[in-house]
Amino acid sequence: MNSRSEHEDFKIGWVYPRNRRCGISFYSRKYIHALEKLVPVVEIDPNDLLSEPEQIARILSSCSLIHVQYEPSFFFSQKKDVYPRIIRSLKRPVVITMHEVYRNPPGVFPRQAITGAPPVRWIKKLRYDIRHPELTALRKHRRFSFGARVILVHFPYQRQILVEQGVDPSRIQVLPYPVSPHNPATSSPTKFLHLGATGFVNPNFDYDLLFDALARISRPWRFTWIGGVRPHTDDQTYRELRNRIAEKGWEEQFLVTGWVSDQKRDELLAELDIYCALFSARSSSESLATALAAQKMVIATPLEFICELNQDRPVVHTVAFDPEAIARDIETLGRDSKVARPFRDNIRHYIETNSFDVLSGKLVDIYRSCLKN
Repeated sequence: MNSRSEHEDFKIGWVYPRNRRCGISFYSRKYIHALEKLVPVVEIDPNDLLSEPEQIARILSSCSLIHVQYEPSFFFSQKKDVYPRIIRSLKRPVVITMHEVYRNPPGVFPRQAITGAPPVRWIKKLRYDIRHPELTALRKHRRFSFGARVILVHFPYQRQILVEQGVDPSRIQVLPYPVSPHNPATSSPTKFLHLGATGFVNPNFDYDLLFDALARISRPWRFTWIGGVRPHTDDQTYRELRNRIAEKGWEEQFLVTGWVSDQKRDELLAELDIYCALFSARSSSESLATALAAQKMVIATPLEFICELNQDRPVVHTVAFDPEAIARDIETLGRDSKVARPFRDNIRHYIETNSFDVLSGKLVDIYRSCLKN
């Protein structure tokens, strides 16, 4: 890997939500830690860009290039989309990373499915756009390729979606989702099967599927959800989860820890036998990357990013949206270490080739190439 001394003429501005409880913030801090071994990095919170645009633009003017962690909601001021104005003000080449890419955003009626005669359809779409301002902003940003020279995504299928949506394909590159290697997490033998997940309680996890599968497991089990709810969001999902646990009488065997430190998360993660990534809709996952870094056996629903993650070497065990099959596979994986061993070998290879340190070197190469074009 190149040393930082080789890039002293080079400085990167990294725009991301600093010190917030969100996956993009966690991801960014790890990336910045790795990048700073190679290049100087200036960290900027989108809120500062909104509140002090001229001052922050001056700070960023000392950078060679600006890398924006893109999410439409980061760039709203007083309910108004200011992303185009901010991008124009930066006066430096821009790279963005898109973490969530969907053909149809989960939980929202597809705009293209709106029907009716032309005048009625136009009014319906206008109302839709007003009701969903972030999706409206996303469509606007796609039209000018987000003002970026390079658009980074984590998986090939995300690139294909953006191309289908009209984004310039020459600007889109795939850089895999990175992981932070650390000592393997091993669970201690217990009388019960210890299952779990990490991250925020959120509506894109299939709790119905999870509960139906848990009810079919014949062995004694415990489930630990290592995390809580984002402040002021997804409260309803959290309440529904707590109510479901109470209705099942599982208060003693289904624990939701609430927010914990990274160290405590890793300690709890170490105790799990199997990590459950039963997503109903997801585009990428910081929480799954955390499980892979801990070299945990993962059982996951076959979403597009999961299938592409497994394309070269299977690193997670995929299951259909079938609670009976999930329960059966969980019991098999929990009982037979020979079944899990190939996955662990593949996970170690994924960690070696996709660590933050390895990918930060590739990212610097992308920056250099971007500046030459």
